Amino acid sequence: MKTFAHVALLAFLGSLLCASTLNAQFDNPASLTVKNASSAITLDGKLDEASWTGAPTLIYGNGAQTFKVAGENTVTAGVDVKNPFTDATVVYNVPNTDSSWGRVKFLRKGMNLYIGITSNDKSIGKFDWEGDGIFLKVKNSVGQGREFKLYWQNIDANKDTMRYEEQIASTGSGWGSLPAGSTVNDTNNVDNGYSGELRIDLA
Repeated sequence: MKTFAHVALLAFLGSLLCASTLNAQFDNPASLTVKNASSAITLDGKLDEASWTGAPTLIYGNGAQTFKVAGENTVTAGVDVKNPFTDATVVYNVPNTDSSWGRVKFLRKGMNLYIGITSNDKSIGKFDWEGDGIFLKVKNSVGQGREFKLYWQNIDANKDTMRYEEQIASTGSGWGSLPAGSTVNDTNNVDNGYSGELRIDLA
């Protein structure tokens, strides 16, 4: 079976978007060669396995090009689609530009693609749909595109956990983790960011 070794960069994190007019300021790679995990990945949202070190990384967020390190690629160059944006012919302006960033890392083990995210988000938001997290589309080994989501939510007993959603049943799983000092949807607290891990079956 052909091994999936490249990831089409259709990932969309939060509300950040690349801009072609700023090509000189960011990398925007067309693909990444995904690192093979040397051991099993425990899906606990912590990214504490040795294989995550040196995994190919995309950085999203304003100013990302100023703090990337060797082996990392930027995709945004400081562009925030929220300020301003147009919806149904109405133009909206958000007074503050989001200063948070996210690192998205990629590993594979067999036909499983693992995506790890870490963010320095200082105000983690949760909603019953589309809270802070990662939303993406990935093609499987036969070229079928599928949607995956992993985000903070506020639904009943599951609040303060990351919700995993998939377009096709039993094609993946996901989990999130909050470090000490982070709470979800608490405007009285300056958060310490969050992390999460997503597994996608590429078969």
